[in-house]
Amino acid sequence: MTGNDYNIALFIFFPSYIVFEVPSNILIKRLAPSTLLSGLMFCWGIITIAQGLVKTKESLYAMRFLLGFFESGFFPGKQPMAVRLALLSNLLTNLALVRIKAAHI
Repeated sequence: MTGNDYNIALFIFFPSYIVFEVPSNILIKRLAPSTLLSGLMFCWGIITIAQGLVKTKESLYAMRFLLGFFESGFFPGKQPMAVRLALLSNLLTNLALVRIKAAHI
């Protein structure tokens, strides 16, 4: 690979990330976030490993494109999970405070 080949490999990630972020938002409405995220993370890991095993620049380009595809669903997918975790944490904290207050009465 020569100088610009690395730049192209880095750049090719972003168009797929941008294009597939909207469909992943639509898909998250139809699938549970935990199901979507686990599938995306599995594929993300496989593609990341495959990037290290490629021999030609074209296959590296393909892996970077696929990496953008699978990574595009992560950010929209993690937000509902983070909201659920925050709500659960808040609920557990409030329950603990109620129990502490009830013990002192």
